Amino acid sequence: MILQWRGWGVLVFFVPVVLSLFVLLYFAVADFQQLDGVAATQLLLRLEALALALAAILLGAVFRFRQRTAPGKDALFHVPAGYWVWLVAAAALASAVASSLGLDLGP
Repeated sequence: MILQWRGWGVLVFFVPVVLSLFVLLYFAVADFQQLDGVAATQLLLRLEALALALAAILLGAVFRFRQRTAPGKDALFHVPAGYWVWLVAAAALASAVASSLGLDLGP
């Protein structure tokens, strides 16, 4: 995959990925052996929703600042960075909703 960005648009890719990796690292290091599959999946999805919501807030603040200083300069895949903030927020909402469905993603 080739990333095409302009300005600080590359942050749209790296901020959610890094925060999601922290969630996976925490989930791998912490001892969740006492949880059943549904509870572990619910915890993972809620932590992921929290990470994506935090990423949307951080990206929103950064790109609001950038819009005042250098308007129209930030994009990822030719889409302005401000729209990506809403997509990350929608992914956070989807993860939060999925955590309440009682899914079991375990083996």
